[in-house]
Amino acid sequence: MVDILIRIRNEAEWLVLLLNSIQSQVDIDVNTICVLDNGSEDDVRSVINFFPDLNVSYHSYSRDYVPGQMLNYGIELLLEKENPGSCVVIVSAHCYMKNNISLRKLIDPIEKSSGIRASFGRQVPMNISDPQAIRDLTLMYPNESRVISEVGIFNNAFSAISYEALSQHKFHEGASNLEDVIWAAEEINLGYKISYQADAEVIHYHGPHHSNNNRRLHDTGKVIKAFENIFHTQLHEPYIYSEMIVPLFFGVPRDKALFQHLYSLLNHTKCYLIINENESIDKSLLQDNLVVIKQPKEYQNKALYGMFDFLDAELIKYNEFSPYLISYDNSFNSTYPIVDLERACTAIREDFGLVYWPVYSSTDIVFSLINNEVFSNLNLTDMVDNKLSNYVVVRGNGFVISRKVFKKASLIHKSPKFIELDYEG
Repeated sequence: MVDILIRIRNEAEWLVLLLNSIQSQVDIDVNTICVLDNGSEDDVRSVINFFPDLNVSYHSYSRDYVPGQMLNYGIELLLEKENPGSCVVIVSAHCYMKNNISLRKLIDPIEKSSGIRASFGRQVPMNISDPQAIRDLTLMYPNESRVISEVGIFNNAFSAISYEALSQHKFHEGASNLEDVIWAAEEINLGYKISYQADAEVIHYHGPHHSNNNRRLHDTGKVIKAFENIFHTQLHEPYIYSEMIVPLFFGVPRDKALFQHLYSLLNHTKCYLIINENESIDKSLLQDNLVVIKQPKEYQNKALYGMFDFLDAELIKYNEFSPYLISYDNSFNSTYPIVDLERACTAIREDFGLVYWPVYSSTDIVFSLINNEVFSNLNLTDMVDNKLSNYVVVRGNGFVISRKVFKKASLIHKSPKFIELDYEG
């Protein structure tokens, strides 16, 4: 005899299909069905009235939705009933059982094996599911049953868990999602196995990733990072080291701090100095680690971005194929720190971007002219001025560029990243 827990929110039309499929199940005793409603605005209660032969109880869940908390609350409601079943079947309201033996097939492993206290069934997409859902459900839920003994694999959209197991550990109440996988990992750590029953099928409209909902994706990433040991994965930073970033200096540094930075870099890494033909070089800089590149006249009046093709060809001559470069020039602002190689590495490891502009935050009033229309960062609301903060670029302090940008200069403004510098005075 089993109890069934259905979580629902604004899915009354799907609940009709689910309850109808439960009513058609054979060779299984359904004890209590708990419909736990998290603030639906449609008429869930009226749907229940269509199924007088089912023992359905309606409960309102008014707390903020956290899946583990809501599941545990529903499980406690079922345990308070007289003569609860041996296990609880958890099924999402937007699922319904494919045939009349789905429940029996789902429960069989728990009843027939003392080492299995949880099982989950196959989720089959609908013909009206979006293409991503069709792909993901088809690949994630193959038509082959198996017993899981080492890695926490589980999905509670259609699952069964014995009350014995739930008495030892319930769902994690802090995780925003993936609470089912966390639960399964704990169950395996206790020495039990989990069954995937391919012949216990439900039709599932949604895919497992909810069409890549941005908030859900963000929350999923946070959960995986917080429980790396449970997911048996380690999230690695990109393998970028300071030795993989090539320093470029455009012109002999005039500022003392920038000059000293170049001098210190030459003690342990190769640097490239790009100068005009008539520019003189301090003798102290003439070391083996300094490569001097003289610009042809046609490049001398070009901006840095217009020299990318020339610089790329020059670096190739010196067998320099590093993935990132950092450029310094005499627009250096000594009131802000230099972006050294380690700070550049830290920025790259965070998101592996194409371009990192050194910037400081400013609330100075800025006017921009776009298509002969003037825009300002100053908004007047009820005569109170609210200045939008701007990032002001200090390129000379360390502008980090991917080698890919050298090949295609138009990428320099595509999804830029920023290294924010603090005022030093």
